Amino acid sequence: MTEPKQLPPLPLRTKRLVLRRFEAGDLDAFHAYHSLPETARFLPGEAKSYTKSMESVGKYANFVFEKEGDWICWPSRPRTRPAFSAKWC
Repeated sequence: MTEPKQLPPLPLRTKRLVLRRFEAGDLDAFHAYHSLPETARFLPGEAKSYTKSMESVGKYANFVFEKEGDWICWPSRPRTRPAFSAKWC
């Protein structure tokens, strides 16, 4: 078995975007779009309750790659915006 791969240093910055781990302060924005049936239909699973959103944000905030095929979810924002926002996710 191979060793788990380490994440690159975060946040990752490109010319246009900033990618980082989720933080507790992202919960309300995350829930805002994951709780709506009209947006959740494009996301894995059903619309999330606040509790399920809390579980997801916690999982994504503390993610560690363990095996081949693992994936991660990071909030992203344009470099010109100061914070993660559900308005453009």
